[in-house]
Amino acid sequence: MSTKINLREFYPWLTHDEFVEVSDEIAAEIHADKRYEQSYERSIRRNKVRSLDAADGTETAAAMVCRNDNPETIYEMMECHCRLCRALNALPEIQGRRVEARYLLGRSIQEIAAAEGDGPVNALDSALRRALSIFFPVLEEVRLTDYKVRVINSIAATAAKVRVLITSGDGMKNWSTVGVSEDIIEASFLALIDSIEYKLSR
Repeated sequence: MSTKINLREFYPWLTHDEFVEVSDEIAAEIHADKRYEQSYERSIRRNKVRSLDAADGTETAAAMVCRNDNPETIYEMMECHCRLCRALNALPEIQGRRVEARYLLGRSIQEIAAAEGDGPVNALDSALRRALSIFFPVLEEVRLTDYKVRVINSIAATAAKVRVLITSGDGMKNWSTVGVSEDIIEASFLALIDSIEYKLSR
């Protein structure tokens, strides 16, 4: 089966109608791509994106407008994209998420680490909840949503005490707890313990 399409609908620089016959699969892919482009253009207008340095795909989109690919080339590009998606989906979940963030979304390694919560406090939080959720399954709902550190007495330099304020939530309610110590990890631990005790006492 084949479908007749008007290339003028897909290539705005054409000045006259030009009909070609393509397979139904290619026609469906071209129409899907056209819908995606229209959605993307609406998003750009809605968010008032103007700069080519916005790092959100605007520059790539501008470069794509200048291309003069035929329907078969567009179909090949879509096939390549599908193979890439299948390869990403075959990766372990965490690795796939990191590859997507780094190479497809263009995020820095630091941004990825911050989003995943890598670090000693996150490790401490995860270890505590993993160990205790065996006995208290309700703790699986708890998530650390905010973390702030304040030096109490800066005159004491490295011997100064720090105050750690963490905010936790379970999807219905948020609460904050505080830990104070000269060691930031210990202060974080104290705040996390208080947060867990608060959840269990409710």
